[in-house]
Amino acid sequence: MVVDKEMGVAESVTSLGSRLWHRPNPGRVKVNVDATTFAESSSIGVVVKDDTGSFVVSRSLCFPGVIRASVVEVVGLHEALLWIKYLGLDSVDVEMNAKVIVVGWMILFLGNT
Repeated sequence: MVVDKEMGVAESVTSLGSRLWHRPNPGRVKVNVDATTFAESSSIGVVVKDDTGSFVVSRSLCFPGVIRASVVEVVGLHEALLWIKYLGLDSVDVEMNAKVIVVGWMILFLGNT
């Protein structure tokens, strides 16, 4: 998913199912979002890297209690988008491995194509 202030939230989605990390195009940053659930808590991790693949900044959040994995993934994406806005980042590629969430965003922002 590509987030661009001028183009809106979702411009395109590429390489669904790809397991290799690829750096973003020159002048862009990549935000990787991941979430997990444990027996008594859930966690979200967000990592920002620049177009050289170098670490920029990261953030993690932990929630007490058992939460469904799909819900934690959605919360992770929401938190990442809020953080991107707070940091003032533009020309951002957002990557996550929760296929159901990615497909849902594709349908929501790009239409059912």
